[in-house]
Amino acid sequence: MNIEKKSSIEKVFGLIGLAQRSGRVSSGREAVVISLNNKKAKLLIISTDIAVDTKKDLLKMCTDKKIPWIELGDRLELGKAIGKELRVAVTINDLGFKKSIIKQAKELQLAESMGVDEWRK
Repeated sequence: MNIEKKSSIEKVFGLIGLAQRSGRVSSGREAVVISLNNKKAKLLIISTDIAVDTKKDLLKMCTDKKIPWIELGDRLELGKAIGKELRVAVTINDLGFKKSIIKQAKELQLAESMGVDEWRK
């Protein structure tokens, strides 16, 4: 990864960290599933190295509940962003943070892939 892209991705992870510090993040498989099921989640962020079956299950929940998702960084980077150990998935539970993170990821073309309804107005 070049230095410019690394600096850009750090901006997105910084937003995720701010969301964590403000209590607007759920992390850990059980907490993420609960957040998605209760539609508390506004955005799911998964790591690029998430297990195939876990990814499939979480993305199905997002599709069913029309919750957008982004695939971004690896489990180490995602965990570090929220001040935790390795994390393969987190949810952002705040509309403002969701919009900022999606906007930044799109502008910087950082996300490996994105889905569901984030492009709807």
